[in-house]
Amino acid sequence: MRSIWSIDDVQKQEKRESLPEHIPAAVIGGGMAGILCAWFLKESGVDTVVLEAETIGSGQTGRTTAKITSQHGRIYSRLAETLGMETAIRYAHASQAAIDQYERLINSEGIQCGFQRLPSYLYTECEEGMKKLEQERSAAVRAGIPASIVFDTGLPFPVKMALRYENQAQFDPIAFLYGLSDSLKICQHTRVLQVKGHEIRTSRGIVKAEHIVFAAHFPFPRWPGFYSSRM
Repeated sequence: MRSIWSIDDVQKQEKRESLPEHIPAAVIGGGMAGILCAWFLKESGVDTVVLEAETIGSGQTGRTTAKITSQHGRIYSRLAETLGMETAIRYAHASQAAIDQYERLINSEGIQCGFQRLPSYLYTECEEGMKKLEQERSAAVRAGIPASIVFDTGLPFPVKMALRYENQAQFDPIAFLYGLSDSLKICQHTRVLQVKGHEIRTSRGIVKAEHIVFAAHFPFPRWPGFYSSRM
């Protein structure tokens, strides 16, 4: 099934620049993490190239739910229980700051991506889940997140209870990436085959970079670690 974000004509744009031989920084992966990283590097004055195997946002980002929220399941009650309330507070502040930063970036760059501020809901259809939502609301409020218990969500089916988070957001992630990437140096259809030291071997040639950022969804097989096998 195709993602609804890949239907728009914006993804049909091609951005295939010549492969640089040497560059201060290279970002592997043209999804949300890679494009944002490259943009902030550029804003800091670091010449950067993005190496993308297919097209911008064609991987995990193009299949996202497209919500920008500080509500990630029952995260605050779990954090408070396992790592302490101070950690939950830091997580909450960072998550809310990210929503605000997206909005500032979209407005400053004039990106047309359907950004909207909307509430986010976490709901349950069973009695057992109601107690868990109460616990999450308490932890979220203590962490500084405006959350409240509601029973009407606008869903086309009844729910026992829902937790409503205010001032969250949604957008079109592909339109956002293309809007942000206009000023970036991006090599699409450039698959990275191997990285050894500062040398990146791609399907189009070799790039040497002082700094390399791995922003692909699936990590490269590496020892020690074997992180790819842990997914």
